[in-house]
Amino acid sequence: CSYTRAISALRDLSKQARAQITEESQANITQQLLTLYTNRAVSCNRNGNYQDAVTSATAALDIDQGCLKALYARGVAKYGLACWSDAVDDFRGCVVLDPGNKLARERYDQARKWQTHARSKITQGFRSWIERAPQEEEEEERRKFVAEKVEAKNRRVE
Repeated sequence: CSYTRAISALRDLSKQARAQITEESQANITQQLLTLYTNRAVSCNRNGNYQDAVTSATAALDIDQGCLKALYARGVAKYGLACWSDAVDDFRGCVVLDPGNKLARERYDQARKWQTHARSKITQGFRSWIERAPQEEEEEERRKFVAEKVEAKNRRVE
């Protein structure tokens, strides 16, 4: 991917010329890296490569925690991976950074609904498992009891 090549080249340049680069040039490189990581995250989301999008967006957020575009891109990726709580956190961060952002608010609301739905399914599954567990134990005990009785009867017959 061209974003990956550009990121690699900029990082290499930054490392090699660190002692020779002015602070302003270093800040420029850092800003370009931020843009490349963020754009790569958006591109990965469009291609359905959500894990790569998370990695790229997180790298961008390591540079600038307040980067709305990177936070939103990571939220979209987490949503795509069905990591509802993480998606909710990222979209909430977007809404905090930009309260008028309707798209971030809509995504936040969607992720909250899925988070609630997932939690209810987990709770239902847990309840079902708890309700089944005693029945399964009782059935196992009955099988053992019957097997022991049949074995005892067979020993007496012999």
